[in-house]
Amino acid sequence: MQQKEKLPVPLVFIMIYTVVISLVHLLGGYGPVFKGAADNRVLMLGLLFFSMGVAGFPAVYGLWRKMPWANLVTRIIYLISIPIGVFAMLTDSKSGNIVIQVFNIGLNVWVIWYLMRPDIKVLFGTAKALDK
Repeated sequence: MQQKEKLPVPLVFIMIYTVVISLVHLLGGYGPVFKGAADNRVLMLGLLFFSMGVAGFPAVYGLWRKMPWANLVTRIIYLISIPIGVFAMLTDSKSGNIVIQVFNIGLNVWVIWYLMRPDIKVLFGTAKALDK
């Protein structure tokens, strides 16, 4: 019987974090999308958040199953989150919000960097194994 290869701990952290962020995105986008928005900009932001929330769950499943597309989808979700964090800092300049957004942006950059590492790309079959 072949033993299953364990997922790296940072990847498990990314999966858990993505589930939490996806739930937050769903909750944040639900109101403007389904209960009505004050204007079109709020509706568009709600649609963006809701879409990212919906996309997060299959991305986590794909990461768990090591599906090649999941690495790319997860990176796109976190890449989109960076300008949203910058926008959030510009619209609310309270020190607490700025600290949270800087932390989130840093975490988003780390997730993207981690998923682009050659050893992680090999795990998802999107790169060739490096000969040592």
